[in-house]
Amino acid sequence: MSVFVVDDDADHLAALTDLVEVGGHIAFGFLRAEDAVEAAIATPPDAILTDLRMPGMDGMGLLSAITGQGLDTPVIMLTGHGDVVQAVRAIQAGAEDFLEKPYDAAHLLSVLARALRAKATRDEVVRLQKELTQKSGAILGESPAIATLRDRITALAPLDVDVILTGETGTGKELAARALHAASPRAQGPYIALNCAALPEALFELEVFGHAAAAFPGAREKPGKLEAANGGTLVLDEVEAMPLPLQTKLLRALQERQVERIGENHLRPLDIRILTTSKTDLRAAIAAGTFRADLYYRLAGAELSLPPPCEALAPTSL
Repeated sequence: MSVFVVDDDADHLAALTDLVEVGGHIAFGFLRAEDAVEAAIATPPDAILTDLRMPGMDGMGLLSAITGQGLDTPVIMLTGHGDVVQAVRAIQAGAEDFLEKPYDAAHLLSVLARALRAKATRDEVVRLQKELTQKSGAILGESPAIATLRDRITALAPLDVDVILTGETGTGKELAARALHAASPRAQGPYIALNCAALPEALFELEVFGHAAAAFPGAREKPGKLEAANGGTLVLDEVEAMPLPLQTKLLRALQERQVERIGENHLRPLDIRILTTSKTDLRAAIAAGTFRADLYYRLAGAELSLPPPCEALAPTSL
């Protein structure tokens, strides 16, 4: 990580630059804030540590110049005794944090590391959103409903939460599920779909939980769909069609994020995201007694309602 260090005191600048490099970062020292701003515009650093009080452009001026250029570079202020009020104003103006002199070296490195982690997270979200914008181009349409759908997918994709997608047949639930997976941090992991309506009840446990070699004479061990999706995304398609006894069996595995193969007596950990599709409102199914409320709340980290075809095709208002 590259860090700009700005201080008009040459001795303090040298010491602080050395400290930042000891922390494992690449440090660039500047005696003048103007020079640091010019360098940041040419090659934005990952963070800036700057003194507040300096001749010419001070720390506030540097902060204003950085934010004015639209740079998402965290700025950490170093303040002298009595400058705390000014430092708070700097936070309100967009500074990441401030440290009062004399500061503890370990604390400074901790604050810097936190700022760099936050910056890295923001950069990753931006990258994923750009990727999703490209991938969600497959969700065609210019209607307000489709535009809202794309915005919701963009917002939900980077979040590692389970999502229920509800919509009529033909509204693109599978396409939306693939877009959520493709733009998520799990994109390089598997994408496994399980059609709950097409899976016979007698085969459910075998397909979902898998079985050990000893479970059946002459059989080889077989991981189920839950294990196959480990590290990626499992899609429960048409989940409203799953019989209640099967819902009970699935709920335990999803609650604990662990699976036990048939014929084994130990649990295997699961690292999966669950996307669920349904043609009907699952809350209505709960009221009708055909869907478990506790399974619904386990699956509904977020909900995404896909617009019916008549709304998806509606032109944008002029």
